[in-house]
Amino acid sequence: MHRSGTSVLTRGLAAIGVYLSDQLMPGQPDNPKGFFEDINIVKLNSELLTELESYWDSLWIPDWRSLPIERQHYYLDAAVSLISDQCKHKDFWAFKDPRVTRLASFWIQVLKQANCDPVFVLSNRHPLGVADSLAKRDQMPLGQALLLWLLHQSVGLDLFLETKGLIVDYDAFLENPSLHLEKLQSFLKLQKSKDWQEKYREFEGQFLEEELRHGFHQLDGSDLDVDMLGRMCRKLYLYLRQHACRPLNFESDLANEGHELQQEIVSYLAEQGGILNSLNRYINHHHLSVVQYHGLAREHHELTDRYHGLAREHHELTDRYHGLAREHHELTDRYHGLAREHHELTDRYHGLAREHHELTDRYHGL
Repeated sequence: MHRSGTSVLTRGLAAIGVYLSDQLMPGQPDNPKGFFEDINIVKLNSELLTELESYWDSLWIPDWRSLPIERQHYYLDAAVSLISDQCKHKDFWAFKDPRVTRLASFWIQVLKQANCDPVFVLSNRHPLGVADSLAKRDQMPLGQALLLWLLHQSVGLDLFLETKGLIVDYDAFLENPSLHLEKLQSFLKLQKSKDWQEKYREFEGQFLEEELRHGFHQLDGSDLDVDMLGRMCRKLYLYLRQHACRPLNFESDLANEGHELQQEIVSYLAEQGGILNSLNRYINHHHLSVVQYHGLAREHHELTDRYHGLAREHHELTDRYHGLAREHHELTDRYHGLAREHHELTDRYHGLAREHHELTDRYHGL
């Protein structure tokens, strides 16, 4: 789920020796420490979701098998190629992208075709903490953010129940990172490196900061218990947190409770179908507007560049015009000076001519 601490968790995996990628997405203002997401996987997921007319914040899970068979094979082949290229160099490799939750069945098929044995690790953060972060970054309304959280985490619950993966609670991880790093290491059956203590300290000192919490909420979820949506989020949040804070063994009674909770969430989302459809139309319209805006922004940028180019050309031509005008003025002044000199010489010539005429008359008289 977006804004749920997946970056912290993935950086923690790197601290215990898990290889991520050589082509990680760089940090941005909303996540300056980095996303730790493989650029190529994010690009593929975004393209696939766009073709399915779905987005990262859509309130429905698209079915990638609704695409024509040739397009299914296109995306499968591309994803298998990405996975295979990474696995050639590393026996253990991790990648994260919140969009994977929307495409879980697709990636399970990809990993199967790539002969990879997947392990799923789910990050669980207080729903209001996620909502606060989405409101700050995307101005997303609280109800939409909670629905989005419920949708994503319910898919994560499905994966957890099917694969016996691991849940890491964001707040608990920040409270005692070393404990949860060791738990991750044990779950993944990774041997500690010789400098593991140094790597743990580096992770805690350079990456974890108190401000990563971006807000504090009731860990018992009581601040969610205001309406049906909040109560559903609270149930799922507490169930996932309960698992995250337990030992690694997976207990059947909690599994049964998880299946019952999943059915309850499915029923609730089905009851909200009308609202979800309305919100999705709004979300799709918003994304189309954003695409149109960016298209117009690019056109505006191109026109602005063209304007500045023409302005520079006009400035150069104006400078050239003023240079030629100065040259013309200088030549005109020179012309007038020569004209005056010519006039003076003409007057002198006429004076000498008169003098010559007088001397000629005198000569003839003599």
